[in-house]
Amino acid sequence: IEECITQGNHHPDKEVCVHTAKGPYIGGKRFIKMVEPTGTEPEHDFSYWLVTLVRKSELCRECNNKPPYGRFLITYIRNCTIINVHLPWVSTETNNYEDKKRMSSRTIMNIKGLFSRYTNKKPHQTIAPPFVVGDLNASCPLNITLFKQYFPKKAFNQGIFGESYKLDIEHIQGRSTFNGIPTNGQDDGVICSKEYTIQSIESDSIQDLRLPVDKNGAFQKQVQSASVPIWPSDHALVRFTVHP
Repeated sequence: IEECITQGNHHPDKEVCVHTAKGPYIGGKRFIKMVEPTGTEPEHDFSYWLVTLVRKSELCRECNNKPPYGRFLITYIRNCTIINVHLPWVSTETNNYEDKKRMSSRTIMNIKGLFSRYTNKKPHQTIAPPFVVGDLNASCPLNITLFKQYFPKKAFNQGIFGESYKLDIEHIQGRSTFNGIPTNGQDDGVICSKEYTIQSIESDSIQDLRLPVDKNGAFQKQVQSASVPIWPSDHALVRFTVHP
């Protein structure tokens, strides 16, 4: 990822800045146990953070490290505003579906509000043009509805891409790679105003790479193999460019 950020002779600054919030969006004082221990499976007591990597020279001083309401992190850099999002997959079969639906709706509403602070070519604009990026869980029916409602195609461009896999226990048992694990489709993406065009989308395939978890769902140490390296995520690395 650092190589992607600093590649090319037109980027003389090679120092990468890690921008994150002061606290996790799940964990710490607001810790929620994600998986109930069963005796054979570990208790997943780690925290969930959003992290954005940018060139240090482009990071604006007014960056706010306080986590906003919702699963997103705002990073202000010179030429754009990065809204790093992890929108959850909300199934209609869950008992608290309505609560989760309201939380996802509020997240999207708060993100949409950032676009109102930016008006192209107007002297009173308060932020650089926003770009929504991250794990949008774009194949989730609820999220598809929210995107259509708040980011209609007549005013926004949307790109959906990448490989993502479900690392559920029933999917990974007996497997050493992602090959054969079911997916719901492409889940990562970018959303921007209509004045920008999304181009040059590239995505690595991770189908034959080793899983980052063992058969019980616990994350493995990232010991690399020369032939088949462990992939650190259930999502593939994606690269894209946008042009006005």
